[in-house]
Amino acid sequence: MGYLMGMSLSGTAMTGICALIRECRKHKVSARSAYLLAKAAILYYLIPLPELGERYSRMLMSITCAVSRHVFDFSPRWSYYMIRANGDVYINSYMKIQYMAAAIWILGAAFVFLAELIAHYRSGKRLVNCMDEAKVSAETWGIRRGGRFCHIQQKVTVYRDVPDGQDVTFGLFRPFILCTLKEGKKQEEYALQHEMVHVRRGDIFWKMLLRLATILHWWNPAVWYLYHAFERLCECSCDEVVLWGKTTEEKKDYLRLVVIEAEKVKKNKRKPENPPLGIGV
Repeated sequence: MGYLMGMSLSGTAMTGICALIRECRKHKVSARSAYLLAKAAILYYLIPLPELGERYSRMLMSITCAVSRHVFDFSPRWSYYMIRANGDVYINSYMKIQYMAAAIWILGAAFVFLAELIAHYRSGKRLVNCMDEAKVSAETWGIRRGGRFCHIQQKVTVYRDVPDGQDVTFGLFRPFILCTLKEGKKQEEYALQHEMVHVRRGDIFWKMLLRLATILHWWNPAVWYLYHAFERLCECSCDEVVLWGKTTEEKKDYLRLVVIEAEKVKKNKRKPENPPLGIGV
C-alpha cells in the first residue's frame, strides 16, 4: 500500500500542476502541450517512484502524527508493528487499519474493473450490430508510425457511411475507424485526418493506461478529474494538429465539422439505447 500511496500522491501532484498551468496560462499553452502534461500525469499514477514516495510519506506522516495525537490512540510511526509472544500475535492499531484499507481498496478496484468490462462488452455489441445492420464499405489504409529512426507501417480499416453515430476509432493492434460521412465530401477528409492522428499517436493505448489508473486509484478524486479532462485534451490537441498549415477557409470548414460532431454526441447521449462507447477516440 505504501507504493500505491506514493504513486497516487505523485499522480495527484502532476495532475494539479497540469490544471494550474491550464488555468493560469490557458491562452499561452497549446493544446498539444497540455495533452503531453496529461500523459505525464498518467505515467506518474502507474510508475512507482521510490524517492518521491519517501518524500510524500514523510509529509503525510508528519500530518497524520499531528492529527493522531488529538484524535486517535495510536501512532502512525508504528506501521507494520507486530509482536509474537507465547504463541500469540499482537499487532498495533495502525496495522489493523491498513488491513481494512487494503480490503476496501481491493473491493473498490474489483467493482470499477467489472464496470469497465461491462461497458466494453456493451460498446462492442453495439458496434457489431451497427456494422451488421448498415451497408458500410470497408477500406484498408496504411499509416506510418514511429520516429526518425524507426518506422512502423500499421493497417487501418475504415468503414464509411456508418449511420447513427459519431466518427470514432477503436482497436489497438488492428484499429478501425467508423466514419459517418459519405465518401467524396471535404468534411469526410477532415474527419479521417482527425481519426488518423488518434491512431498515429496511440491515443487508444493512453486511454487504456488511464483506465488502469482509475482502477488502481479509484478512491482518488484527482484521477477522475484527469479521466474526464484527458478526453477533452486529446480531442483539442488532435484538432490542433489537423489545423496546422490549413487556410482560413479550410479552418472554417473544419470548425463546421466540429460543430456537427458535437451535435451528434449530444443527440446520442439523449438516447438510452446508446451506451457509452467504451475505449474509443
